[in-house]
Amino acid sequence: SRQFAAGGRSVDVGAMEATARRRMASFPAQLVLVAFFMRDHIEARGQEICTTGDATFDFGSSSVGGGSVVDGTFRVQNIGLAADGTQLDMRIESSILRADPMTWGGQLFLRPKFKVGPVTFYLETAAGIPYASTFPLSFFDVDGGERIGTDDPAFVRSDVGAWEQGSDEYHEDGRDDTWTFSGDADGEPESQVQFMFSATDRATVILDPRRYAREYRFTMKYEIALPPCAACSTHACPSGMVMKAGSASLSCGLTACTAADNEVC
Repeated sequence: SRQFAAGGRSVDVGAMEATARRRMASFPAQLVLVAFFMRDHIEARGQEICTTGDATFDFGSSSVGGGSVVDGTFRVQNIGLAADGTQLDMRIESSILRADPMTWGGQLFLRPKFKVGPVTFYLETAAGIPYASTFPLSFFDVDGGERIGTDDPAFVRSDVGAWEQGSDEYHEDGRDDTWTFSGDADGEPESQVQFMFSATDRATVILDPRRYAREYRFTMKYEIALPPCAACSTHACPSGMVMKAGSASLSCGLTACTAADNEVC
């Protein structure tokens, strides 16, 4: 394990990370926003993302319940239910929207002005409590020369259609974070852009419509497939040690347990 000296003490960073991952994996009702369902209990360290549960989701039951273009903030009520039955809402903030968002056909529509700017999505419970999670946002018909990207530090990966042309505009880490397509498309998967954000209650995308009267339609038409997180019951304890009572039902928080998880023994 990795250790460093801090105030004269030896701190086991690996053990600390393992403890944090297990505690996060034990929290109920973690949200992942997908087409017509959500995945819950998401863990990530770097780009090692996995899932340990499921929740239901449907924009078809949602409604815009407050906010205005003047205020630059809107609330979308009932974007889904977490596995424990908790209602989940979404708050949207932006100064570039020309009209209220609207829901239709299980999708949410954003109507920006003819200008470049950010839109931030906040995940919250119905009581307005921030709800940290790993989740994707997917946008349809990114075409006609318009661009969409993200400078959000919680951005971890993307999944885009074959027509999209990507570039690394913001993070400067070799990963594409901005896309455009010069042709026209109508609901084609080849022109879809999907962002994955990790362990956060908010995510920001930057819209550049390049034309008037643009409507950005987003939801999840297809999901990023996530492997299951390894259960602590699969961890091989060191010689002479056995699993602690109650530890077998926990999650290692990664796709495979490591030596950093020995504290469950």
